[in-house]
Amino acid sequence: MALLSPFMDALRPPAFHRTWNKREPGKVVAKRAADLPDMTALPIRALMPDLPQTIWSEDALLGPTSLDEVRRQAQERAEAIDWSKIQPGRMVNLIANPHGLQLCGEAYVTMLEVIAAHVKETRGAKVRLRIAESMGHIENPDWVKIYRLEERFGDVEECPQMGAGTKVDT
Repeated sequence: MALLSPFMDALRPPAFHRTWNKREPGKVVAKRAADLPDMTALPIRALMPDLPQTIWSEDALLGPTSLDEVRRQAQERAEAIDWSKIQPGRMVNLIANPHGLQLCGEAYVTMLEVIAAHVKETRGAKVRLRIAESMGHIENPDWVKIYRLEERFGDVEECPQMGAGTKVDT
């Protein structure tokens, strides 16, 4: 198999981020898998050509980089949901999953923004972002900084996924 150097170059891991607790991962990681000799990348569609095309990617080599399609599909789905149980002036907790932030990044945040705006506009509700926390997702404060979530959503906090139950009428 031929080395896919442009593809491999695009898949090089980004520089390490300084973590919320001031750790510097770049000082302790000597070599990444991408730096191993003869490492190559294989586009997943070379193995599974029937996979649907992506609607967004961080890199043009992997798919479209415009967030317009993400916005369009998020809006279309938000409009299809019955939000009538949300009364004007009520507070809505929009729960973000750390895996969405890690795996989908800007596209995930864009989807959350569309949902928040839709609920505010159509229901007259207040929306605050809550990042679900369990199993030690210590990266959550990093996501807040990396994606400027406080700037984009205002009230942002972590909340436990598990705990004492609260009955909610739905």
